[in-house]
Amino acid sequence: MGDVGTVSLKPPPSRARVWWLATRPATLAASVSPVLAGTAIAVHDHAVRTLPGLGALVVAIAMQIGVNYANDYSDYVRGADARRVGPLRAASSGVVPPEHVKRAAIAAFSVAAVVGVAVSLVTDWRLLVVGALAVGEGAGAERFMLNAGGSSAKMLARFPAGSRSHADDVSPKSR
Repeated sequence: MGDVGTVSLKPPPSRARVWWLATRPATLAASVSPVLAGTAIAVHDHAVRTLPGLGALVVAIAMQIGVNYANDYSDYVRGADARRVGPLRAASSGVVPPEHVKRAAIAAFSVAAVVGVAVSLVTDWRLLVVGALAVGEGAGAERFMLNAGGSSAKMLARFPAGSRSHADDVSPKSR
């Protein structure tokens, strides 16, 4: 894209490219790395369970993509992407209708929920309790995401054990 008053000869990205960018591929490692760590422990303990492990990977990736799509949509609704500098966002690009981005987020969360329930039922039913608590905490973090935005809210939504950032413990104010 060019500056104001200039013409860009670059063709707009395809719908597929916009959807791919909306997954924010650079963030997917954040969802895969805990599953890899758990797999490493299982290998060390000679307790690998392939299907539940793959299920956990699907849940992690679906949650990350769902959060990224939801953030894309909420940024559009709040107008945060009106003067965006940086990577293209699906909802504000004009290539993908914002309602489709919202539906894609719901679909990703639905995949994570269905697969997560299946993994819980074949491994340990207590994971259903942890999942329910995470959903409840994530709903509470929604207000924070809408007011402050950013990755801290995503962390609160995904890791319900903490209600505040560990950065609070090491900030210059606390020293």
